[in-house]
Amino acid sequence: QTQRQRRMGRREQTLQPLAPAVLSGTATCVALCWIYNVYGFSPVLAWSCAFIAAATAAVLFIVLRHRASRTYPGSSRWSSHWLSHVVLALVIVSAGFSSCALDAQDRLIAQAYIADTPLQAHIEVTDAPRDIGQSMLTHVAVTPLAPPGQPASALQERPHTQPSFDAVIFTSSTQLPEGAVVGTQWTAWVRVSAARERGAEPVSVAVLSQPVAESTAPTGFTSWVRGNLQRIGEEWGGDGGALIPGLIVGDRSSQSVELAASMVVSGLSHLTAVSGANVAAMVLVVSSLCRLLRIRGVMLYVVILTVIIVFAHIVGPDPSVLRACITGAVGAFAVTVGRPAASIALLALAATTLLLVDPWMLSAAAFQLSVLATFGILVGSRPIASLLQRIKFPRLFAEVTAVSAAATIACTPVLVVLDPEQSLWVIPINVLASPAAALIGLAAPIVMILGWIPWPWGWPLAASVGFPAQAMTVLAQFSAENAPTHRWPDMPWGFLLAASLSWVLPATLLVLAQRMRPGQLRTFFTETSLRLEQRPRTKMHHQTTHHRQTHHHQ
Repeated sequence: QTQRQRRMGRREQTLQPLAPAVLSGTATCVALCWIYNVYGFSPVLAWSCAFIAAATAAVLFIVLRHRASRTYPGSSRWSSHWLSHVVLALVIVSAGFSSCALDAQDRLIAQAYIADTPLQAHIEVTDAPRDIGQSMLTHVAVTPLAPPGQPASALQERPHTQPSFDAVIFTSSTQLPEGAVVGTQWTAWVRVSAARERGAEPVSVAVLSQPVAESTAPTGFTSWVRGNLQRIGEEWGGDGGALIPGLIVGDRSSQSVELAASMVVSGLSHLTAVSGANVAAMVLVVSSLCRLLRIRGVMLYVVILTVIIVFAHIVGPDPSVLRACITGAVGAFAVTVGRPAASIALLALAATTLLLVDPWMLSAAAFQLSVLATFGILVGSRPIASLLQRIKFPRLFAEVTAVSAAATIACTPVLVVLDPEQSLWVIPINVLASPAAALIGLAAPIVMILGWIPWPWGWPLAASVGFPAQAMTVLAQFSAENAPTHRWPDMPWGFLLAASLSWVLPATLLVLAQRMRPGQLRTFFTETSLRLEQRPRTKMHHQTTHHRQTHHHQ
């Protein structure tokens, strides 16, 4: 048993040294992606920097292996430990430069098609179309059917051989295929243009005509699940029914402009963007079923990983979805192999992986809010909950309030940039909506699997998500109509003020609270007051004359 405890101790120590390297590599990768998004640089420069970082990591790794094979008198193990951190951080930085280089090459291909002349292209929807008032917004993959500078021709036999690029599309609903969802493909005349702001989207596409040929509807398990959820929402009816697909798989195409605005103003729009809470509820339900079936160990992790991959494929490549799925997969692996799940290191690893795949994801508000909300919950929820419990709050209510408060505080600066006018009821409304969100998260796997049951036999299934969705709709509309609002100053002062109050001040208080315990804090204040009382007091001399002013001497 002693040997087993030693092996377990060595296991638990294996993940801890990775945290500083992953965090430093993530910080460097975020700075690199920010520079690339704002200023940009050529693929040659990115490839050169990637090669230099990789070569430096290789040299340091050889030195590390040489020092490990030979023992030197007086050699410090601490230097070798930090050398391994530098190697891992350089590997992450090299991968970041390589990703930026590949992305820059893709943007160069897209820039070749930017012109005022229309061209014929093959389009595939990669994100659910959303009605934003006068036009529709969605992300697409564009494959031009003619080289730049040549007249557009008819549909070629192998369009996938042409270079393709990602874009954002703004178009009217009449120019989209009827019932366009994720995976819909069609051919139309488009005009490719650069975005107004470089940090918003790299390329935008305007559709100039209706589909030239008949559109291809998506088929398979993903479209089947999404179709069942859309049918359940339509049969339930009202704004609550329109909210059901968004709460389960993040499909906000059924929401009206008024409902979407109410969700944003009330601070509940994050519930319709699939995040870590949805993945955690999915993993909880699946793991409970697996334990009932006596599935444990590696097989349990394989089942959880399969469910996470299928769920990510159904929901779509949204930044918050990918971040939550990667974090859930890595965390489940760490728990399965018996090693501690360093939450902040796992979050940093997930963010780094996403930025390596697509550096432009750093500009997406969904990615920023998802990472900040998760970081705020990991860092601030426990101190806030303990503080609320000390002032006699019930434990469950304190934990729910702490999670909502920590996520809201962490996301406030980004929310101020998106909309300077913020509701003052964000935290209470989120606390009231958290039970409904939890019910929907637990019922989501069953609804996704059994959503094909026809009405009225599927009424209990629809009611398990319909009533909570209706409650959220009532809360959102009530908050949007009656909640008082506070307007922050305009940019950049609003962001700086919000960051100072939401990030700098809580971080300072948290560091002080960790360094000084309550007993030490009381001792510090007592000693300070005693020092002030023991100061030598000198008399004040007053000299008053008819022609002189009063003088005070200490």
